[in-house]
Amino acid sequence: MKIKKMIGHLLIMIGICIPLQAFTQITIRDMTSSLEYKKYQRQYYKESDEKNSISKAFAKYDESVIDGSGLVDPFVVDDYKSDYQIKDWQKDQIFGYLLIPSIDVKQPIRLDATYEHLDNGVAHIYGTSLPIGGKDRRSVIAGHRGWYKGIMLLNLGKVQPGDKVFIDRNGDILTYKVNDIEIISPSQWEKLKPIKGKDMLTILSCHPIRPPSPYRMLVNCERVDDKNKKQVTTKEIENKIDKEKQRPIWSKYVFYSVTIVGWILIIYRAWMIVVEIRKK
Repeated sequence: MKIKKMIGHLLIMIGICIPLQAFTQITIRDMTSSLEYKKYQRQYYKESDEKNSISKAFAKYDESVIDGSGLVDPFVVDDYKSDYQIKDWQKDQIFGYLLIPSIDVKQPIRLDATYEHLDNGVAHIYGTSLPIGGKDRRSVIAGHRGWYKGIMLLNLGKVQPGDKVFIDRNGDILTYKVNDIEIISPSQWEKLKPIKGKDMLTILSCHPIRPPSPYRMLVNCERVDDKNKKQVTTKEIENKIDKEKQRPIWSKYVFYSVTIVGWILIIYRAWMIVVEIRKK
């Protein structure tokens, strides 16, 4: 009887552990996203020569894609080859951070929307302008609406016109305001072309959330801050973000709650096994 009880407790533990692993990973990643962002802030470039050299390379790339003719859907094409040709830039280096205060998003941006980059944050789509500002430009940033490793852009559908979106690039903050949200098919890439005289940022993700997600959600944002604003301090960035109203994001607390309850059940079942072993 003792063996049967122990096996029963063990099987229940295994059954809980399978989904709990994913919930735990998502919870930890979401809770540490702010810490990762602060770590990025501490690594801002100190040498102006290096920064200026890379900035020139970014500007050169932007000129080569200004018409938006090289767009590729990262959620459809797996084996395309990008060619940024940015000297001294490492493939997996963090370009900047995407900040959406209204839905509590802090995600690292990497260049090139590969599987690996989308697995670890959001990514710039090759063939669109880089998010460094400028008229007649549209930068497109892609991300998953939920992923087995994190909440990602799960709540992107809760963003509303008028919400602020920030790009933090080594302390240079670009501020955008959400204009509208569109649902398009993957073939409607003309929607992602630059608009003359405007500095645009579009956040792209799959729609609906549940697979097969045949459509794309576009959150179109327009630059609203002072184009000549100098680099700001970390404290100024935090104050700017804190001013934006955050909506209640219940999904993250559901993940947190399930994770906590799951581990309590695991500990309880483990204790019951210990109790059975100690019985004479």
